[in-house]
Amino acid sequence: MRLRLRVMRLVILALVSGWGASGPVPGQLERAPQRPPAELVVQGGRIITMAGDVIEGGAILIRDGKIVEVGKKVKSGERVRRVDARRKVVLPGLIDPYTRLGLIQISMVSSTVDDDEGVEPSTPQVRALDAFNPLGRPVTFAREHGITTALIGPRAGTSATNVISGQGSVLRLHGQQVDAMILKSPASLHVTLGEGPKARYAGRGQAPVSRMGEVALLREALAAGKDYADAWARYEQNRQIQPAKAEPPDRDLQKEALAAVLSGEMPLFIHCHRADDILSALRVSKEFGITPVLVHATEGYKVAAQIARANVPVIVGPVSTIPDRMETLEATPENPALLLRAGVRIALTTAESHLVSHLPYEAALAAANGLSDEAALRAITLGAAEILGVADRIGSIEEGKDADLVIFDGDPLEITTHVEWVIVKGEIVYRRGS
Repeated sequence: MRLRLRVMRLVILALVSGWGASGPVPGQLERAPQRPPAELVVQGGRIITMAGDVIEGGAILIRDGKIVEVGKKVKSGERVRRVDARRKVVLPGLIDPYTRLGLIQISMVSSTVDDDEGVEPSTPQVRALDAFNPLGRPVTFAREHGITTALIGPRAGTSATNVISGQGSVLRLHGQQVDAMILKSPASLHVTLGEGPKARYAGRGQAPVSRMGEVALLREALAAGKDYADAWARYEQNRQIQPAKAEPPDRDLQKEALAAVLSGEMPLFIHCHRADDILSALRVSKEFGITPVLVHATEGYKVAAQIARANVPVIVGPVSTIPDRMETLEATPENPALLLRAGVRIALTTAESHLVSHLPYEAALAAANGLSDEAALRAITLGAAEILGVADRIGSIEEGKDADLVIFDGDPLEITTHVEWVIVKGEIVYRRGS
């Protein structure tokens, strides 16, 4: 009996330790671990580079996370992994240029909602980066649908928001730690003009309670930012002349963010829907020497000529916006096409927290309403990268750029098409069915 118990203990110990299952067998040498492939080749697909001609049956050579060669054929080394893309479509990784992805886990559970610091109408010091959850299911879901990069920003442009709601960052949607996912930060300061701020603060008996008050608050904030920047400039000048007597101004994170906007270091994203709010955004920006980015611009088609003359880009969307409140009453899915026709640079956004995966469908809807297929795809790849200021890294399939790719089993603008592979910086992060 004792012998049987001893044998059972030995068997259990072997199973728990993994010996005999995956560990070395006594008397045998361990195999040396195999070296991972040094290169990755995506071959045989229809490559839509967004930087030139479409390459039918082409190949992409990737090394150390970068695109090394693109063409009909590429020269690879001995240690290479190959992805068969025959009868498939290869695009650059998709980019959503404004989302609240990763800031909200479950909308109905307030403890998981971190997209809004709704305690006062101006909070330029808060950063979406500090609330982003890279390991949440919403981020994974977006990545599995081909969105490899997004600008993550605080709540703006909705029916309840601040006038100045905080700073956004451009993040690559793959990684364990947010610091390693940053492509650009800070990348934006978010402002809302229209119904949202006055609806929130009028009920509290607090300014702003009108569109006049919103614009006045924005102008006051920018003026304070200019004074702050001037104070630091005077300090630096005095420090050169009389170092012992020069005293720096007290640091103010709110004014620091606004000063960064005025210097051009941080772009100003102005969320607005109605045509008069769009014109107010252009007027204030001109007063302070800023070239903003307009977001949503639901009635942008009404003032497209003015937007084009100001050389201001527009992140349009959602294209699927329906008249859910007064300021979106005259929404039309033809808006992207009309803006582009007027000479406005555009990108498309979902403006979502969970359904960022709908980005290709937003592009498809725009293509069904006047935008060409090429322009629609550009608006969620290279066009978005250009507006966000990261086109030197992503947005097209070109030599030297980061290897962010999405492989579809059909037309990317067709709703029945599936994402087959997602590659981020040369790493396969998703394969359908695996």
